[in-house]
Amino acid sequence: MQGRVLAFCMSFTLNGEKKYRDAALKELDNALENWKIWVDTAHSPPYDLMTGELCMTFGLAYDWLYNDLTEEERKRIREGVERRGLSAYVAAAAKPMGWMNGKNNWNTVCNGGATVCALALEGESDLPEKVLSKALPGMKHYWNHLQPDGGWDEGTGYWTYGNRYAFLAAEALRRCGRP
Repeated sequence: MQGRVLAFCMSFTLNGEKKYRDAALKELDNALENWKIWVDTAHSPPYDLMTGELCMTFGLAYDWLYNDLTEEERKRIREGVERRGLSAYVAAAAKPMGWMNGKNNWNTVCNGGATVCALALEGESDLPEKVLSKALPGMKHYWNHLQPDGGWDEGTGYWTYGNRYAFLAAEALRRCGRP
């Protein structure tokens, strides 16, 4: 879903054809309305890699499409991702789950996805500060675990996966004027 939504958002951004905006919105609505769970069935609820990926997707789409969404569409997306994603993150942080302060890809996918979503909803929701107060210190464990040469003990596949979410979150934070 992430690939489709981001491709539709980028297509809309590049050529302005409303059909791409509408296609992205249809994908987001489908995930909110028809997906029974936002956690992989092999993992413990309330939040996992799948939820982190969905939060990243919703955060990027909300930000990219914001000016082209109606108030009703913004509200529907915002309330849906608050309920399905960010509230689940806050519940997971209260436990806390093992990935919260981990040194592997789970840390940045889960914390990074929540970070991007929280930043997109900042000023419109009560959840972003709750999320960021846990996600940002949590990601420090990941960053501090990287070797001076950028090496990491999970191998190149997970290095790419973990760093993708880490760098997207770091860039979003930078663009929002946050460390």
